[in-house]
Amino acid sequence: MTVISGGKKAIVKKMSPNGQLVLAWRPKPYPKTPQQKKVGEAARACGIHKGISKDALRKAMIECIPGKFGR
Repeated sequence: MTVISGGKKAIVKKMSPNGQLVLAWRPKPYPKTPQQKKVGEAARACGIHKGISKDALRKAMIECIPGKFGR
């Protein structure tokens, strides 16, 4: 199926393989595990975000992240 409209909204319009219009509901996001929460908090504290440069990410991963986990 091809998404016609809706983007990241809860309900989207799709086109089925035989050409019919179909309404679909997006699944709810799964809850994060304790380990995922810990890594996310460490990443935010170190300034890691979407769109960060490769060099800055490498520097943060080497210098900042290990300190957040007590290593």
